[in-house]
Amino acid sequence: MAALGPPSADGEGEPQLDERLEEVLDEGFQAFGDCVILTAFEDALSQVTSGTHRDATALEAFVNHCHVDDELGLELGDPVLIAQAGRYAGRLAAELARAYPDVPFLVILTVGDSCIVRFHKQRTGESWLADDLESYGDQAVMAIPVPE
Repeated sequence: MAALGPPSADGEGEPQLDERLEEVLDEGFQAFGDCVILTAFEDALSQVTSGTHRDATALEAFVNHCHVDDELGLELGDPVLIAQAGRYAGRLAAELARAYPDVPFLVILTVGDSCIVRFHKQRTGESWLADDLESYGDQAVMAIPVPE
């Protein structure tokens, strides 16, 4: 059983990524057609049927999303949540760059009614994220291009 509360610090006093989020990344990635899927979230593929998503980018963004607040059992106002979501997004970007060095991805962190990290390949003519991030109103949105 995982310990509750802030994760332990590394040797330099920096908090580590929570072990529950580490486990998601440790399972790695797998191919699903032209998509890259987090193996930990492959069960979400059972919800995908022909025509469920408008394109491969939307499918990837759906399958590869993690509600960090739910995963860690933290409230939206908890500063540990935002720190962990940022660490997870950064590690996810690094793992994607390592596993697929020639493939461009976009890692997206949003905070609104939930704190969500997701990713998808960057494809010509397809986009999950709106061009105007201000259009998200009361949601905070951060996009991390991979490779940077």
